[in-house]
Amino acid sequence: FPTRRSSDLVTFTVTANDFPVSEAGLAYSTSSDTSTATKVAAETSTGTIAVTLKSLNKNTKYYIWAYIKTESGTTYSSKKVHIWTYGLMDYDGNGYHTVKIGNQTWTRENLKVTHYRNGDLIPEVKDSIQWFNETTGALCYYRNDKAKYDSVYGALYNFFAVVDPRGLAPKGWHVPTMYEYNDLSIYLGKNPVAGGKMKERGLKHWIAPNRGATNSSGFTALPGGMMGRTYDYPHSATFADIGGFGYFWTSNRSPWVGSSFEVGFEYSDAWMDNGNAYDNLDGFSVRILKNK
Repeated sequence: FPTRRSSDLVTFTVTANDFPVSEAGLAYSTSSDTSTATKVAAETSTGTIAVTLKSLNKNTKYYIWAYIKTESGTTYSSKKVHIWTYGLMDYDGNGYHTVKIGNQTWTRENLKVTHYRNGDLIPEVKDSIQWFNETTGALCYYRNDKAKYDSVYGALYNFFAVVDPRGLAPKGWHVPTMYEYNDLSIYLGKNPVAGGKMKERGLKHWIAPNRGATNSSGFTALPGGMMGRTYDYPHSATFADIGGFGYFWTSNRSPWVGSSFEVGFEYSDAWMDNGNAYDNLDGFSVRILKNK
């Protein structure tokens, strides 16, 4: 199976049978019909073969088949591989699919980057007391378990990382303002339905009932939880709310000292809560928006 980048290496095996194989390679198309497929021939025609597909369009779904040519014609593999190329790559090489909603283009996945745009490392802070006392950019992973949570939920960032002048988002992208989230909500019909149109459907990641979730917008909001102070732990930071709540930083500071605005989604309703102020040291998910 290929990786989902703009240039993919695919390997397959060709075993000679009754007819000599004159050519082998890959065929790819945005349609499931092989008659529309573009063929890329390999340098060899038998054994284990590797073919690189170059210049695939960004953020595009493809069907891929192996094929061979013999004297009896062209034969395609009965199995086809589905890939979806990324629309954006961050500094670390993490890929993101994108979705256009109204006149805005968003990432469909939570941010995972561990470096600022200029290449400087964003420190990972695992100790709850240290996290509670941070005054500069930092990230963590839910329950400090990157292997388990990063691939789905991405990293949790404090607000200092969000507004660091070195840039959290790749060039041409930015952490959205609360007003840009509000524009998105208006486009989707506002509350009480906008959040449901943005939440991932089903109970794979959300706990029941995940009320109102249709993801008709393609935004695919996920419940990545948080790192921060809670009512139970007011004097230190702790992890909470995985599966039930998704918190996303905006780039706007609030009028109250030491706090900034976030956007939130809950398992129990279809609202998108915009404009709640949280402590700058809280660790929340981040989505990014393409510059106009």
